[in-house]
Amino acid sequence: MTEAFKDQTSFAFDSQDKVYEYVRLMCDSALFFLSQPSVPDPRLAAADQFFGGNALRWRKLVWGVRARNLNHLTAKSSYNPDLVIAACDSSMTTAADNASVPYDGTVTGNTNFYGVLRDNLRGLRNSAFMASLLNGTNPATLGYRDPRSASMLPIASTDSIIRGAEPGVGAAGTVLNPWGTTTVLPTHQGRYIFANTARFPIMTSFEIAFIRAEAQYRKGNKTVALADYKRAIDQHIDFVNGYAQLNPATTPTITSATKTAMLADIRLVPVSADSLNIRKIMNQKYIANFGWNHVETWTDLRRYRYNAGIFDGRNVYTLTIPIILFNENAGRVAYRLRPRFNSEYVWNRESLAKIGGLDNDYHCKEMWFMQP
Repeated sequence: MTEAFKDQTSFAFDSQDKVYEYVRLMCDSALFFLSQPSVPDPRLAAADQFFGGNALRWRKLVWGVRARNLNHLTAKSSYNPDLVIAACDSSMTTAADNASVPYDGTVTGNTNFYGVLRDNLRGLRNSAFMASLLNGTNPATLGYRDPRSASMLPIASTDSIIRGAEPGVGAAGTVLNPWGTTTVLPTHQGRYIFANTARFPIMTSFEIAFIRAEAQYRKGNKTVALADYKRAIDQHIDFVNGYAQLNPATTPTITSATKTAMLADIRLVPVSADSLNIRKIMNQKYIANFGWNHVETWTDLRRYRYNAGIFDGRNVYTLTIPIILFNENAGRVAYRLRPRFNSEYVWNRESLAKIGGLDNDYHCKEMWFMQP
């Protein structure tokens, strides 16, 4: 971090706690400059693909980064839900605040990375865990087939079963790629966020609402947490429908009547705040972040230690750990990515050794934010 922009080929690593602290410092700095009378500069506004030079919306994005940062620290004694809530209150609250990247979708260079034209997802399939959350076989959504599934996941037309693949095992039955096919057709427009011209989300109001719900729940304000939780799901339904308008042939629209029924179904949204729990909050956040908010989702999974995390006497995530793991894992799951080969293992080996980066099981070492 501190040596990132120096003109050299080797760099010292900073500790993870210092990086988290520095991110908050950079947020403060960004908020200061974004509040100056000279902002926005009209020359920059023309090139602003997120917000068209709207400084208020940029400040909301910065507050969202701060909310994410502070909410990652739930394992720490310094975790303060009030600070998380305050950051959320200054961040995104409606879909109009969302940050996303637009695409023309005419050639590979201006097409969504997930689009059919790019052909990057031909061999990818959604997980059985994600399928279980939407088909109602997961304890977090038991018995509830979520109407969002028809828009978010490809469903085989032969039997209408929502399937997914178990890592290292596969699936019983056909699981289609994210475009809803088994092959790649250049004329296919894709579906949901997996389309040539689909805007790619960076941060959304429903993510912030889920973060706020978790913080309120941890603070003991379950009634407020339930309201945030319901608002997050409400906004995500609208988010899904926004992509349905892009490709109505492949992404069905959730009708207003269906949406009303969803928000009134106690299997999805409890009537009583006492029936809300962290499992529901985190698994609905997982659904909403599916396909785009990978780092935040992985951070949540690591915070709650995949399927081992217990909160209020129940597992937060009930996913299956792959039965086939890398030998060096020794049965453990990965908590971090290995550094890039040349830039670190070749040119920065000495610094890498200082943080245990040369150990064969480096990728299984816990992250700082997971530890008390």
